Amino acid sequence: MDISSEEYLKHIMLPLLFVGLILSAVVGLLLAGIGLPSGPFLAISLTPLIFFTVLGLLYPVVRWERRRKDIDNNIYLFVTHMGVLVLSGMTGRTIFETAKKETGYGEITKMFGIVEEISRKWKITIPEALRIVAKRSPSRILADFMERMAIAMEGNEDQEVFFRNEQEAVMSDYQSLYEASLKKLDIFEEVYMSMITVAIFLVFILNIISLLTTVPQYLVIFISLFTFIILEVLLLVSIYTMVPPEELWLNPWKGREKRGANAPWIFAASISLILGLFLGVFFLNIDNPFIIMAMSVTPLALPALGLRREEVLIRSREENYAPFLRTFGASAEARGVNMLVILRNLRRHDFGPLSEHVVNLYKRLKLNISSKEAWRLFVEESSSSLISKFTDMFVESVSRSKNLKEITILISKNFNMVLSLHRRRKLAVEYLTMLIYGVTFFLVFAMVMVLKIINVMSERLEAIALPEGYVEEVQSIAILKSTSFLATSQQIILLLIVLVHILAAVEIIRRCSGSHPLTRVLHLTGLLWVAGITSYVVSYLLSFILQ
Repeated sequence: MDISSEEYLKHIMLPLLFVGLILSAVVGLLLAGIGLPSGPFLAISLTPLIFFTVLGLLYPVVRWERRRKDIDNNIYLFVTHMGVLVLSGMTGRTIFETAKKETGYGEITKMFGIVEEISRKWKITIPEALRIVAKRSPSRILADFMERMAIAMEGNEDQEVFFRNEQEAVMSDYQSLYEASLKKLDIFEEVYMSMITVAIFLVFILNIISLLTTVPQYLVIFISLFTFIILEVLLLVSIYTMVPPEELWLNPWKGREKRGANAPWIFAASISLILGLFLGVFFLNIDNPFIIMAMSVTPLALPALGLRREEVLIRSREENYAPFLRTFGASAEARGVNMLVILRNLRRHDFGPLSEHVVNLYKRLKLNISSKEAWRLFVEESSSSLISKFTDMFVESVSRSKNLKEITILISKNFNMVLSLHRRRKLAVEYLTMLIYGVTFFLVFAMVMVLKIINVMSERLEAIALPEGYVEEVQSIAILKSTSFLATSQQIILLLIVLVHILAAVEIIRRCSGSHPLTRVLHLTGLLWVAGITSYVVSYLLSFILQ
């Protein structure tokens, strides 16, 4: 871990323990007047303390994994950038100085900064410092790269040859790592389905126990909800751990400060609020709250559809970016590195949705806007995070005006490799999304069926006429709750469990797809409609069958 033991205890472990103790005391005071047995009372009261203690103990592991993921997610960009610098004519120690000053590579920059600091303070060579840091690197890919870099520096290997070879080695490692994470996503889908099924079975058993014993119904609601919350939290943590982050948008909130940019969302939110209040007041006794929530949220889905259409355009721009770079490099070799002349010819080519931005780039340069500013606006118009990362190193190579064709080939090759991995991820996420919608249907279907059957059982048991003198022998049936109370508690269980599941499912889809944060509204609306329609149809059919 990159923090000292004293800092860990003072700033992490002790505050978490303090928060856990306070919450456990609060829970204990709330449960004191209920009269729970000592076993369940202690188990429920100590849950916050145990949770925060485990969280504190796991913090070093989580921090280590977060550093590893940060390095693994940026290593392909770093190696590509170093290769571009070498091809553009940068030699000697300048490469190393640039590596430790680049701010866009997170932990990689810190690691190379540590190498330089160790070399300077301990009076040792750079290769020796690279080996020391490599042994303490959380990422195997970066450790292997540093080891090979140390060998190359000791053997006076040509830097251009070294970084050319590293493109293949590092990109191959990155591809293998990314493909392994996609395979984990397939495993997650199976685990997801299995855990939801087990949770539904647990709710059924708990309700049966509550029906035939003296277990309070509120305790059943608490245990059922707590189980689903823990389950969904575990699924969220696992998806954050297994799947590398991917942000499609360059800056999802860029431009929202402009006047009128938030108008569609404000209007949709106003309509949703009015619609929700209207339905809540006039249809408060409706037997299906999911339909009310779905109808209330639906207006917010309309501006979210605009974001989804823009994401389709962003992916199309990414598909055309590599051909644009290769054509740019070929034109530079044929006509010389005159950007205005090159873009004047390229603007006639068809690069799909990217063509408009190429034309705008040419117009800005023709108006004598600085090259750096023109390319920055080109990147912002594309709205693509991936295009932004590769364009920065491309613009830097253009300014050096050396080996431009080879540089564009290198960048476009690595860009295409990353893009192909993103395509495979997109297909996997589409399948996961369909699975989540199917699981939501199955969850609501099973929950409504189980709770309706339990309600019918309670009505039949309540109607049993018990002979006088047999009360003690059939005590578990005689003290049954009233049917109306049981039906109300069932609706509470169904509502809370399905809402917890939907909220977690929306976040899982957003995390895996890397789409705009506000597109969560689309899946929230869709899942609520699935829950509402399913619960309505199943309730109607069961009421008809069980009459």
